[in-house]
Amino acid sequence: MSKAQVATEYIVVVGVVIVIAVIVVATMGGLPGIGGGAGKNANSAYWKTLKVGIMSAAVGSTDKFSLRNNDIHNIQVIDINLTASNGSVYQLFTSGQNKGLGVGEAYNWGSPADIACASGELQSYDVLIKYRLRKTNAYFVISPRKKLELECN
Repeated sequence: MSKAQVATEYIVVVGVVIVIAVIVVATMGGLPGIGGGAGKNANSAYWKTLKVGIMSAAVGSTDKFSLRNNDIHNIQVIDINLTASNGSVYQLFTSGQNKGLGVGEAYNWGSPADIACASGELQSYDVLIKYRLRKTNAYFVISPRKKLELECN
């Protein structure tokens, strides 16, 4: 094997390693404009899989939310609160409002919470969801450590 061939093979291997590294960094959102939605998609996927899944949410000029019952039982959603990083608490259900959801059933509504934020701004919220099983009246609270990330519209 000649020195020129070894040098060429070395350059090709280094080039392949660099291309793989760039692809991994771009996928993880490390390059502006490339793969930046990976974190947002992961956050959205997480919230969709909870027992009371948040399928979609919009805040700002229009506050709209969509829930889905991912539990194996019929449930009664009692309360949903968002707490912003500045400490503001937004109650997404009005006092006394309950919503029954069958297994796999979704519910879409416009919230009266009037969540204030600037258009295009990314906001993170702590979420508290209270619900009960219709059959047994067992009471549950979902309060994940992961924050719900929403972009203002």
